[in-house]
Amino acid sequence: MKFLKCMGILIFLLLLSCQKNNWPLDEMPEILTAESGMWTMNEFEKGYKVYIKMQNVPEEAEIKAIVINKRKYERFQLPIYDGNTVEIITALTTESKMIQNFEPPKPDNRPDGIVFEIEGKEYFYEIKFELI
Repeated sequence: MKFLKCMGILIFLLLLSCQKNNWPLDEMPEILTAESGMWTMNEFEKGYKVYIKMQNVPEEAEIKAIVINKRKYERFQLPIYDGNTVEIITALTTESKMIQNFEPPKPDNRPDGIVFEIEGKEYFYEIKFELI
């Protein structure tokens, strides 16, 4: 009987830990435009060019990373805030022979999307990018 109680508790904790992070605020960001494409520069640099335009992004939400093609890019141009609209226009470098001590982006198993940070917790928001 104790074994069944222990197994029940373990299964409950396992299911609880597998839950998605729920968006903590009332409004979800609305993606107006999401485009990406490959770019290369003289065989020395390779990566993705990205354009994202969103509405209803709360002021508390800080954009921490962009996930494209199973890679997490934490270094990118600062977003442009205009009222409740946010634009990200950037090039995400995957390989570089020109940047000294270049570290490639970390692998990430999630689909394409954006990582937000709100009150110290990270939240992932999936995006379907159109090819440019």
